[in-house]
Amino acid sequence: EITADGGNVARIGDAEYATLADAIAAVQNGDTIELLADVAGDVTITQKKNVAFTIDGDGHTLAGTMNINGTNYAKDEGQALTIQNLKFIVDDYGIYAYNKKAKYVRNVTVDGCTFESAVGGETGYGLAVRNIYNFTVKNSSGTGLFDFFYAAGSVDGLDVENVTVTDTENAFFMAYGTKLNFTNVTTSNGDYGISIKNQTNNGIATITDC
Repeated sequence: EITADGGNVARIGDAEYATLADAIAAVQNGDTIELLADVAGDVTITQKKNVAFTIDGDGHTLAGTMNINGTNYAKDEGQALTIQNLKFIVDDYGIYAYNKKAKYVRNVTVDGCTFESAVGGETGYGLAVRNIYNFTVKNSSGTGLFDFFYAAGSVDGLDVENVTVTDTENAFFMAYGTKLNFTNVTTSNGDYGISIKNQTNNGIATITDC
């Protein structure tokens, strides 16, 4: 449950909601959820067929984990999510799209977001993913984390552009991946900048201006 110190937390059009969870429950295809205040706590998003929507942080802070659950659809069914202009204060995870076998997160864009450790000292994960298709991270940054982007399972289509990672043990650590593109990525960290352990299905990684 997502709470704030007072007043409503989120808005869709003219309708305001006391919690971000309430706004997510009400969202329809094409909607934008706008945050009205800094919030704290975890929230869960479950992708749905033919529902594409945006969460616009409008510069506000989320101190908690945004969990993204995928679907069991074998193909793209119009599900999509954009997360933009949001500052994540990371304890364990900022965005957690860590789906088990036969569940897939598709068409996620993270744009203009920052991920900062709640305590510093290279702790927490900015984004942790598994079983994802068409994931984009752009115009974003991370600092003070253990991993900025950690992928323990299949990644099919990852585009990273204009991302800066500092004071972090590993910037991008990926166990499996295909169709991976990194452009204008800057890292200053203790161990790995971009680590790809296995490329599957004849996958190709391109790294440009990094």
